[in-house]
Amino acid sequence: MALEDLLEMAEAGDPLAMYDVGALYESGADGFEKDEKLAFHWYKRAHEAGNVKGTALIGCYYLLGWGVTECYTKGIAYISLAAGKGSDLASFELGLALAAGAFGMSVDKAEAMYWLEKALGACPHVSLSDKGKGEAQQKLKELRAQSPQQQAWKLGMDKGELKQCEPEEDEQSEVQEEREDDDAVYTVTEDKGTSKRRHEPVIVETIDEKEEE
Repeated sequence: MALEDLLEMAEAGDPLAMYDVGALYESGADGFEKDEKLAFHWYKRAHEAGNVKGTALIGCYYLLGWGVTECYTKGIAYISLAAGKGSDLASFELGLALAAGAFGMSVDKAEAMYWLEKALGACPHVSLSDKGKGEAQQKLKELRAQSPQQQAWKLGMDKGELKQCEPEEDEQSEVQEEREDDDAVYTVTEDKGTSKRRHEPVIVETIDEKEEE
């Protein structure tokens, strides 16, 4: 597709075209000058038009302060919204954040494993690189090795017990049984008088409404 046609489609409100224009401004490819602000602008327009990959990327931009003022609260909200809608990139980033307690989130290894596994699964919105998939696999391996279930299995093997059993692949039964909150997001809030932060699921429709106020 000619760049002129792509830009025309983006200006007309085509979600995929708007996402592609954002990617061109992000990478500086095809004669586009790299511009994080314009990349964010087009990703946000793509998100507003329903493009889930655009949602994931504006979340990343908020977390990193690329082209927009850094804001962990908005970043985590958009990342988790996109993850719940099936973005492998957002699932990957959310899993890493939960594993490390990054961006103001509490460490939650079970949730981290859930989202990393989802990133490596059959997500409908694919934008995670091969490098990212490799990192997700490595982090999952580390988290599984740290799980109480795996530790107990190793201890039993060391004592000559559990000779015929194998460890479960994961410890996600409680998390995976019912995932009705996949359309919810994690928010980062700060308790007054302390530096403690927590994440909790909330309904997501309020994110854009707050920005419009």
